[in-house]
Amino acid sequence: MGQQYESNLFHSFDKFNLIQGEQAVFTGPITVKNVISRVTGGEISHIDGVLSSAIPAADMYFINPAGILFGPHAHIDVSGSLYVSTAHSLQLGQVGHFDAVNLENTLLTVAPPSAFGFLDNHPTPITLTGSQLILPPDNQAIKQLLQGEAIPSHTLAFVGGDISLNQSELRSYGHNINLISVAAPGEVPIDQSQFPDNRLAAYGTISITDINTANRRFGHVDASGLGGGSIFIRAGQLLLDQGWIFADTWKDQSGRGITIETNNPLVLQNGSRITTEVVDNYFPGQATGQAGSIAIKAGDIRLSQGSQIASSTSSSGAAGDVTLTTPGTISITGVDRTGTLALPSGIQSQTSGRGNGGQVKLVAQQIYLDDEAQINVGTASSSGQAGQLSLQVKTLEIRNGAQINVGVGSQNNPTGTGKGGQITVTATEQVLISGQSSIQQSSGLFSNVFSSQGEGGQLTVSAPTLTLENGGTLQTVTFLNGKAGQIKLQVDTLKLQTGGSIHSDTIAGRGQAGDIEITAQRAIQLEGNSTGISAATDQFSFGPGGEIKITTADLQLRHGAAITASSQGQGQAGHLTFILGGNLFMENSTIRTSTARADGGNISLTTPGYLRLTNSEISARVKAETGNGGNIILEPEFLVLNNSRIQANAFQGKGGNIDITTTGIYNLSAEPIASVITASSQLGIDGEVTIHSPENDATEGLIALPTPFIDAADLLHSGCQIQDVRELSTFNHRIDREGIPITPDSFQE
Repeated sequence: MGQQYESNLFHSFDKFNLIQGEQAVFTGPITVKNVISRVTGGEISHIDGVLSSAIPAADMYFINPAGILFGPHAHIDVSGSLYVSTAHSLQLGQVGHFDAVNLENTLLTVAPPSAFGFLDNHPTPITLTGSQLILPPDNQAIKQLLQGEAIPSHTLAFVGGDISLNQSELRSYGHNINLISVAAPGEVPIDQSQFPDNRLAAYGTISITDINTANRRFGHVDASGLGGGSIFIRAGQLLLDQGWIFADTWKDQSGRGITIETNNPLVLQNGSRITTEVVDNYFPGQATGQAGSIAIKAGDIRLSQGSQIASSTSSSGAAGDVTLTTPGTISITGVDRTGTLALPSGIQSQTSGRGNGGQVKLVAQQIYLDDEAQINVGTASSSGQAGQLSLQVKTLEIRNGAQINVGVGSQNNPTGTGKGGQITVTATEQVLISGQSSIQQSSGLFSNVFSSQGEGGQLTVSAPTLTLENGGTLQTVTFLNGKAGQIKLQVDTLKLQTGGSIHSDTIAGRGQAGDIEITAQRAIQLEGNSTGISAATDQFSFGPGGEIKITTADLQLRHGAAITASSQGQGQAGHLTFILGGNLFMENSTIRTSTARADGGNISLTTPGYLRLTNSEISARVKAETGNGGNIILEPEFLVLNNSRIQANAFQGKGGNIDITTTGIYNLSAEPIASVITASSQLGIDGEVTIHSPENDATEGLIALPTPFIDAADLLHSGCQIQDVRELSTFNHRIDREGIPITPDSFQE
């Protein structure tokens, strides 16, 4: 019957084991609030039967410092909270102790348990093998739950050394679950909200593993229910191998979330999941609560083979927030293709219903996404608003078809008014986006909107170096009538090469292409076919092209690169503005505003340096029967044209105007300057070409001076004469850092 101190009922066992079919029932008066048991004999407790308390709503504490093992037939039948621990003692209030090792230190009081005490660096483990422990299991509580009635909140807690769940299940139907693994002496508070940072010197390992989750309906650690119970995990390392941690919410109550902190890596592999979702499985049409948040701090965070961290919603309830913080690396890689659907590794705070997406914040030294991995804060529906994403990193790498998405809707069903979310990337070193997957999926940042009226979101990147290569993409595309989102870049150096691209386009409908604003303190370099920056509308669109504004010291376009603000439909072309602090060099490249059926866009370029075009074109043309050519304003120090053209032409409408202010134009082409710089109209009125320059063409009219050879013998006969040192001349030969003479088109870092 134990020993009772007011609301505390104490039991002491030399050994405690339950085999299959056995049941240990703790009884006592209804005044008992805490049933407290210790095992003192130094032997591990094997529990493969039923651990039960017949005292209504009483909390139960079971400690054995020698270790605790739950088997495949283990069950619990406790109507209150259950705390299982391999602690050496249990603290009661401020002064009381219930000690399982040094029995003489025991001091029983009426105060409720307040903390678990550990004496050494190697607390024994708690192991579950094939176990299913459910709190509460009684039919009345489940009936109340399904009827939507409020029930008291309890806790299922395991506090000890290493904690292992192998093909096992902890389920609480909306109650709280705490897992704390200890590897140092100290105290662990009963109330996890009183758990401060770095309370102990070291923590142990928690592992959750399974070999087959194909037919599993519940998580291995599952606090899902009305409001979703909170889950608190504190460990040195957390490993999930096909392991699931769920705290999903049902009906109209908002979830209470998951908090995880580990000193060392948090590893999710082989389709593991951590979720706080809004689901309507049990209450169809009534799931209006908001998903709980997920907050994780870890030494590193690694997701692979289709593993996911998600706080999403499939109803009208809003998705929750996800915050991941690490002093190391967040690595997300791979796809799980074992099922009927390919599931990418990723972080999700999205909605497939009417609810809005949540907010995701990642803070790390490095964030690495590879092999079709995803971070998705968008919405698969057309009415919900996409969420917000913030990345604070030293370096960000996105490779081989991996994507970050804050888009809205589905390309297969573009309806509704959903608005795209925001992506904000702040990197102290570099952002690299590279490559495509085996199915030609581009790596990149996306805020696409597939809805009839929704607008695109905004992509903002701040970094010393931003590189897009091998198909790497930044994209805010909208489908139908919404305006495409904005792209804002604040960098030192921007490099686009071998198919790297930036798009803020509109496909079909009356939507306007988005705006792109790029500030690069040092340089912008574009190189290669299919490499470019675009704010365009397609041939099925009625809306205008977007505006592109570029501010940089030096701008270089090579080998087929292009910057365009065009309209292939009925809308007007967009505008291009360039503010340069240095030079613009173009080789086999294009800067263009064009339109098929309306007016061309304007191009404005100002630089104190030179503008050199080789086999290139700057144009504001109109291809359609109607529509005027765009205007071009150029203000370089020098303009060098080598087999290149500047055009503001039209077909039936008026040609655009070209205004050039420069100290000199150097036409190295075989054609005259009037054929190289044109503002003509095939059937309409030509535009005006105005050149403000001391010399329109510094090469025209040059006289070739004779250069006869000098006979060296004549110099010998003339003798040497002493000259005044003041009459000496000098010849300077400039060499760049590579040891090669500097040329006007050489790259300079």
